[in-house]
Amino acid sequence: MNNKYNDEKFTTSDYIKFGIQLSYLLRHNKDYNDITSEDRYIPVSTILKDMRLSFNELKKVVDLNDKKRFEFNSNYSLIRAKYGHSTKQSNSTIGELVNIPEEGLILYHGTTKDAFVDHILTEGLRPMRREYVHLTSDKKEAYKNAARFKNKKPVILEVKLSKGDVVYYSSPVYLIKHVSSDKLILINYIDNI
Repeated sequence: MNNKYNDEKFTTSDYIKFGIQLSYLLRHNKDYNDITSEDRYIPVSTILKDMRLSFNELKKVVDLNDKKRFEFNSNYSLIRAKYGHSTKQSNSTIGELVNIPEEGLILYHGTTKDAFVDHILTEGLRPMRREYVHLTSDKKEAYKNAARFKNKKPVILEVKLSKGDVVYYSSPVYLIKHVSSDKLILINYIDNI
C-alpha cells in the first residue's frame, strides 16, 4: 500500500489499524460513558493518552479513514464517531434527516450469505448490536462492506425507501432503525463488481 506519510514512523497500513482501534474506542467502549458529552464527543487528550499517539498522528488516522467516520469539534479539542455506535446516541448527532422524494430512494446494504439472508428477506434488516442499520448509495461500497468478511459469500440487498421512512445521512452512510422485508430486493451473489 502506498505510504503518503513516508517521513513518519508509521505506515498507511498502521494508520488504518489505528482507525480500527479508534472506531472501537469512540463507538463501543463503555469505559468512556462517563466522559462522553451528550453529542458523543470525547476529549482528544483522552484518546491521545489511550492510543499513545501525537495529535498529528491522530489527525492522520481521521484523514485516512475512507468512511469519514470521525470528526473533531471546531477547535480540535474533542473528537467523535459520526455513526455506528453500539451505545445509545441522541438523534442530534447521527446526521441530517433525509427528505425522501415522492419517487422514493434506492440504497444498498452489503452483507453475507451466512448472515441469515433468508431471515433478512423475511424479517427485514435490523441494527443488531448497533443503533441503526447502515446503508449506502453505492453498490460498490455495499459490496466492499460485505467482502470484508473473509471466506464468506458477499450479498448485496437493494433497499427501496419511500416518502415517510425516517432515514438520516451522515456522509457517506445512511442510517435507519429498521428496513422491512417488503423494501428489500436481493441482488445476485456477486464475485466481482
